[in-house]
Amino acid sequence: MYLQYWRKIVIFVYMRTIYAILLSIVMAAAMPFAVSASDPGQKVELTVKKGTVKVANASDEAVELKVYAITGALVANVSVAPGDEAVVELASGYYIVKVADIARRVAL
Repeated sequence: MYLQYWRKIVIFVYMRTIYAILLSIVMAAAMPFAVSASDPGQKVELTVKKGTVKVANASDEAVELKVYAITGALVANVSVAPGDEAVVELASGYYIVKVADIARRVAL
């Protein structure tokens, strides 16, 4: 008799824990994500927001924007002219973004 009650309590606590974990994952995925970085020496600004990577180049030289998948495969390679901006749209996943002297790991 007591064993049945303990089983119900254990199952309840286990299910509540799983529910809390799933809820935190869903809430984290729903939050807007933005990363901003800049290189003061080269005047390059990198912004990652909601599936897009944006690079603003205010320097006097062209810079290369390279986006790698977490597996190491090159996903995008864009040259950004001086005084110009480039926007790359990406599917959800984990990426490594490199531009000028800036390298960031991002999750979209």
